[in-house]
Amino acid sequence: MPRLLFIFFILLFGTHSVYCQSQMVRSDRPYVDSKVRVLFILDASGSMREMVGNQRRFELAKDLLLELHDSIYKNRPDTEFALRVFGHRSGHDVSDCKDTALEIPFSKNNFRRFQNTLQGLAPRGWTPIAYSLSEAAKDFTGSKPDEKNVVILITDGLETCGGDPCEIAEIFERNRIAIRPFVIGMGLDEDQLINFDCVGPNLDASDPESFLAVKQKVVSYAIGETSLIINLLDKNDNATVSNLPFSVYDYYEKNLLNRFIHTISRRGNTDTIWLNPSGKYYVKVHSKPAIYSPAFRLNPGEHNEIDIPVKLGELFIYSPGSPQDMNHIQTIIKKIPEDETVYVQDFSTTENYLEGDYKIHILTMPVISKEISLKADEKKEISIERGGMVNLMNAEGIIAGLYHKDGKYKKLFWEELISINRITLLLQPGEYEIIYRHKDASTSYATNSQKFSVFSGGQVNLRL
Repeated sequence: MPRLLFIFFILLFGTHSVYCQSQMVRSDRPYVDSKVRVLFILDASGSMREMVGNQRRFELAKDLLLELHDSIYKNRPDTEFALRVFGHRSGHDVSDCKDTALEIPFSKNNFRRFQNTLQGLAPRGWTPIAYSLSEAAKDFTGSKPDEKNVVILITDGLETCGGDPCEIAEIFERNRIAIRPFVIGMGLDEDQLINFDCVGPNLDASDPESFLAVKQKVVSYAIGETSLIINLLDKNDNATVSNLPFSVYDYYEKNLLNRFIHTISRRGNTDTIWLNPSGKYYVKVHSKPAIYSPAFRLNPGEHNEIDIPVKLGELFIYSPGSPQDMNHIQTIIKKIPEDETVYVQDFSTTENYLEGDYKIHILTMPVISKEISLKADEKKEISIERGGMVNLMNAEGIIAGLYHKDGKYKKLFWEELISINRITLLLQPGEYEIIYRHKDASTSYATNSQKFSVFSGGQVNLRL
């Protein structure tokens, strides 16, 4: 039985603006109320003369093209349509791989012109799909960034000029043109359809019902909204995580497109954003530490969803009684094993972090360092003792160093040339020794020392 293969490439040209539902009314959503242009690229090569049942492939292709034109027009009467054809000027014996032309430029209400032009066409030459697609970009001269430009390629899929659909898909995608082909086959086996997996989905049209479904799908791609929900999943894979900033990036250029605060409505629904349906993206969720989504594409004309696991635990660092003299203390949070600073947390506050292992440095005097493991939904509390006040008097002009006894050893943790007569330090409870001399002393033997102990909430006065 003869085989029929139609491929519909939906190429959406445009800028990469991103819009947030809560800030935009419908008229401001991109590609919904903006100008729509649809360019049909029709294969009129010699292979389109083959019969399918009692009708030639080319006649079926023309009928389908006109049905698509009519359906899109009925949904968006202001749509501009154009027609590019390839393989119709040179005979098959010429091997003309540049045989393509724009037969109908963009205009409105041109269905009758399409009918007349298609009636005068006959399949003749080769199949320069790749070259025709590259020429198609030039047909959209004068387009504005907020316009929605769509290309529908109808072909039997038999490239005879060495074109590679996968390579073309990446080129168009890098230029923010989403190639979303519909491979419509009759009697095609899976191996033949797999060749187009890298470009887009494969659909069957072996019966009238599936043929109608294909038409509806194309119309949706051409004029439908393309929206996105980003679900931030908790440890139970429920979309309950929210209120985190996130950024949307272009996958190829790595440039920032827009920033949002993730929002869940009072009814528990994740907010919707609108993206240019062309291109490839990734999302950075600004959790602590940040987490990145895999790269993803959008299905044009559809409501899309992606899931990003964000499994968070809570960390609370405090001192019993919440003494005010400890409020200035901060804690450096580092991820293990990366050893990168994730956050600097204020004292007596709770912060959320991704589950994992961390090293924390509590900036007391001396610094307290710990390694911790945090699990999703865990509420970890770290308590430190309240410090004691140490007043250094007659200190102006003194060079001093403070040692803290840590087990068998004393560690230097503070040294300074003091420029005022009295300085107050908040030290952790423990045993200390201070060594000091005046800055103008002429010998190291002018160094003095004092040992002292600090108690939680206590006070020590040292005259230097």
